[in-house]
Amino acid sequence: KNYAKVGSELFSNNVYLIEVCWILAIALSRCGSILSIKDAVRSLLKVPLFCPLILCIVANYPSHFHEITGILIEDSFHNQEAISEVLEEISKLSPHNALYT
Repeated sequence: KNYAKVGSELFSNNVYLIEVCWILAIALSRCGSILSIKDAVRSLLKVPLFCPLILCIVANYPSHFHEITGILIEDSFHNQEAISEVLEEISKLSPHNALYT
């Protein structure tokens, strides 16, 4: 697995965050056969603002809570501190699901 950070103003600037979240949610809903949530989460781990973008996926697809947290736990060696922060924020979004993770 290659986790080199991807440099892009689009993914590293808070100015574009809402638009990127909208596009991501639409892409996942309309192109599910091409772009899976698993692939999206793993790809987002390479961008600077991955935490709010992954939270966006969880907020839009709460039924995938366990799948997303599982991916983050599997890949926690990548950046353990940052992924712990994401898991903590995800747990706040869905405390009921967090009890069973």
